Amino acid sequence: MKTKLIVVASIIILLGIVYLLAYSPLPKISNYNLHLNQVRELVSKNSKLPTKIHSLKVATGVFPCWFQVAGECNDGSIEFRVFQLVYEDGTSIIIDPVHDYEQHLAWPFYQDYNQKAFDRMQESLKEASKIIFTHGHFDHAGGAFRSPYFDQLKKKIVVNEKQYYGNSLPESFTETNTLEGIKPIVYSNNFLIAPGVVLIAAPGHTQGNQIVYVKMKDGKEVMFIGDIVWSSQNFIDEKGRPKLVSLLMTEDGELNNAEIKTLLPYYFNDEIKLIVAHDSKRISKQISTGLLVDGLFKN
Repeated sequence: MKTKLIVVASIIILLGIVYLLAYSPLPKISNYNLHLNQVRELVSKNSKLPTKIHSLKVATGVFPCWFQVAGECNDGSIEFRVFQLVYEDGTSIIIDPVHDYEQHLAWPFYQDYNQKAFDRMQESLKEASKIIFTHGHFDHAGGAFRSPYFDQLKKKIVVNEKQYYGNSLPESFTETNTLEGIKPIVYSNNFLIAPGVVLIAAPGHTQGNQIVYVKMKDGKEVMFIGDIVWSSQNFIDEKGRPKLVSLLMTEDGELNNAEIKTLLPYYFNDEIKLIVAHDSKRISKQISTGLLVDGLFKN
């Protein structure tokens, strides 16, 4: 009897492990709507559109092989990049400024860090007209909230209401750099933040998660999807992150998977170019094709 109980308990434990690590299917039908008709209508009203997208790698890391895609094992490599939209007149918008060296060393999966790249990013932050974030995790917001020029940058920082009141941004604060004095924007589905640039609500990975949609001067449409996926393999295999990872990150895995499902057609037909922030192979390809310019623009 005791042996049978041990066997049953072992099977239950094994099934639990499989469920947490290998089971994260996308829904057959997504309940997440990008409201693209509304988004496209918003950007159609202005001819001043971004002409280039610049990007700079600041750091690298490596996840455990099972971390990114449920039931799969890959090399786990990721990179941390800041992105910069540049207009014809030289004005710019920074998206997701990368964390500082201190935060990098505190992250359990860290590898290389380029301090010169971080310093170069800080100069671009000072030149930017706006600083926006797909979400509030340290690697997407720390470069602004831990900036040595924070007082100068504060007036340019744009956060949505759920980012403002959420629990993600505070991990990027120093003792003196906080959200005090910053008024959050409030929107339901989408918000025109600059000519050609629309914020699209995409809660899941974090409550204040958002996609940054960009209509380029040459007609291309681009979406910065932040951490909805860390790897293009999620699209290829049509799977979300392991449930265990979602639990550890306190994200809504089911909602995040619905967003992956909605984005699938754009990944495969390339109608809208998806920027997968941490996917080094995809980013390298987008640099080689000219969608992205490697390095930051300077007036």
